[in-house]
Amino acid sequence: MSRHIKRMCFSLVFILAGCNSSENDEIDNAQVYQVEVAAKPTYAEPGTMHVNTLYVIATGLDGPDVRAGAITGFNHRFGSSYRLEIRRYPSTSSNEADYVHELVQVLEENEDPAGTVYEYPQVTLVDEPVYVNSQGSYMMGPYPFLCGEGVDCDTLVEMNQSGGVVRIELTLTGGDIPVTLTDWD
Repeated sequence: MSRHIKRMCFSLVFILAGCNSSENDEIDNAQVYQVEVAAKPTYAEPGTMHVNTLYVIATGLDGPDVRAGAITGFNHRFGSSYRLEIRRYPSTSSNEADYVHELVQVLEENEDPAGTVYEYPQVTLVDEPVYVNSQGSYMMGPYPFLCGEGVDCDTLVEMNQSGGVVRIELTLTGGDIPVTLTDWD
């Protein structure tokens, strides 16, 4: 191999190692801490900073709070509470938030008992808080729900842009879709 080619190869290896080094340094210097995630999502009024009607805050035990939906590798299941270990480090992308949050491990998961009722007493019907997704599932924010027997879910969905305020009751029933809309008015 010529001396020129050896120098180019060495330079390329040095550059690539340097690129990976800064990313690894950020992850090595990351803050690792625990958060708690509640079983019941919080309702957000339309026009607030939250992307979804329902959201969950992962409460930092020895670090900052973060939206649970922003933790890479974690999917909150309606009706289940969690204790998670997460890793937080500065984002290198200008398209992302200031920090990246990644799931390290689920330390604890507890599902509420079947029959637990979750009430949302004042849901404003603008910006589609309740809708049907492209797969035909009823949704409230990012959470799917089943329609209970004798409950007119289609009328509720049709009222979305009315600006009215309704009370919504979801009940934990378990299964792949863990909650069922059991009452609204």
